[in-house]
Amino acid sequence: MAVFGYLRAVRKYTERPELQIYAFSTIAGRSMDTEISNERKKQHRRIQPLSLDAPLTEDGLTLYDTISTPDFTENKEEMSAACASLLPLLEMLTEHQLETLTLKSNGYTRSQIGDALRITARAADSAIARGRYKLRQAEAGLRILEATT
Repeated sequence: MAVFGYLRAVRKYTERPELQIYAFSTIAGRSMDTEISNERKKQHRRIQPLSLDAPLTEDGLTLYDTISTPDFTENKEEMSAACASLLPLLEMLTEHQLETLTLKSNGYTRSQIGDALRITARAADSAIARGRYKLRQAEAGLRILEATT
């Protein structure tokens, strides 16, 4: 990255005569520092999605294997039934919508989601909106079904 800063400094120094009152090393040093700083900021902003199925150790242990089952209810059958009732809702979403909604629910901003999925922030926002719309429609349908039974 510093090389790009150096090349940018050469171009600036030759194209802008007002900079020639300074030593070239000053201009080059500042350009290289700026280039390195910008690259560090970009690297810091990149979010790497983490798969629960990715192996963590050589013996194949995954992140999913390390997460204990939460005790939201004392009755495991009740928990299984609640999870089973959510599956049809999740199956309505595309994989892309599910990814964006998952990242959004974990507190990421639209631009961070866009960076993580290599899409624009607007595309991320659109996927989130479409996914939420589908879930709201499904929820309304379930309420109607429950009311009629």
